[in-house]
Amino acid sequence: MIEEKQQNSGQTKKCAKCKEDVLKSAKKCKHCGSDLRNWFMRHKIISLILIVFILGIIGGGSNEDSKNKSVNNIQAEVEKVDILKDIDYKIVKEEDISYALANRFNIRVIINNNPVTENQIKVVSEKIVNDYKTKKADALSIFYYFDETQVDGSYSLAMAEWAPNGDWSKADLKKDQILTYKFTDNINKERPSSVSNNINQEEIVPIQLNENKDDIKDSVEVESNQENNEKTEIVSSLNNETNSESQELPIETKSSIEDSADTIIESHCQSEWPNDAKMKVFCKEQQYNGLTTLSLNKPSDINESQFLTIREHCKNQWPTDFKMRAYCEGQQFDGVRTLNNGKPADIGDIEFNVIRPKCENEWLTDFKMRAYCEGQQYDAIRTLNQGKPTNVSESDFNSARLSCANEWSTDYKMRVYCENNKY
Repeated sequence: MIEEKQQNSGQTKKCAKCKEDVLKSAKKCKHCGSDLRNWFMRHKIISLILIVFILGIIGGGSNEDSKNKSVNNIQAEVEKVDILKDIDYKIVKEEDISYALANRFNIRVIINNNPVTENQIKVVSEKIVNDYKTKKADALSIFYYFDETQVDGSYSLAMAEWAPNGDWSKADLKKDQILTYKFTDNINKERPSSVSNNINQEEIVPIQLNENKDDIKDSVEVESNQENNEKTEIVSSLNNETNSESQELPIETKSSIEDSADTIIESHCQSEWPNDAKMKVFCKEQQYNGLTTLSLNKPSDINESQFLTIREHCKNQWPTDFKMRAYCEGQQFDGVRTLNNGKPADIGDIEFNVIRPKCENEWLTDFKMRAYCEGQQYDAIRTLNQGKPTNVSESDFNSARLSCANEWSTDYKMRVYCENNKY
């Protein structure tokens, strides 16, 4: 009776969630338990920050555009806080791959949300970057996965890189880092559920041992033969792909790719997706795509010796992952092409003849890192050619230059680092 009077007198309102009548003064719905307070009351700390910022903007006499921009920035930060609060993620693996001049980390992250959105990846990446800045990180590679069984393979959701101008190889610059992203087709989609979750319990019929065993055996053999025939067709189609601008691979090289490929792919995808049949199928598709790329003929601008070195190098790095092996080979081919450009115009013959064998000896089978090594050395020479810094005396400069040249006679990058330390 009291509630009816209150409703008639306009003292009630509708709950936004369950649509039942509740008192206007109520903080929580008595029917469904929803929080009825407005956004500002539910986020008092953030609201206080907003008020302080807005008052500061108004008091500072900023123009209208500046005010709007600041308010938008605040709203964006608030949205990030809300997004981060709803993300179920965990860092499961960290690899420190730092070297003398830069602190670099590989970070592998599991996200349990389903689906996972691009915004979620971006917000988590920004959070991780801010956390790793306290570790003096200069560059980060962040790999995102559905679950922990995948973390030793290629990323299944996304990859984020935080590096100077987005270039991981320039980590030693230690400034102007930006985040760049690569997303897989699994982003913004409901992830495939395992077969066990899709089975209707009513459809499960126990097999009676008294049934005709020969019929069951024949059925299994037919399915197995069909699967083997499909695999044979895939591998056979790989052999038929040609490239008119490329040179033919040696027969022994082709056969080395295909030997036990089916077994390797089956084992690899089974280990990554032991309980998820749909993702296992997707994994196999990715692996056979990698195998297709590997079965293409040798690029015409890569010589036989380089090709065989690259093939062996990437096979050793990714023994059970054809997708990553194909990616590795592509990176190595690009490294060879960079090296084939020869001596830069601003680098002397003497320096070039020091740098080339040095980087080759350091990276015998890795053309990508060899090209990177040379690039670092060339940049160091350009730094050295700038001469004496204005804030360093002539005597200190000459002393540091002579000392560091003697200490690092073949390493210009370390010579720059040495001189900076002495200054």
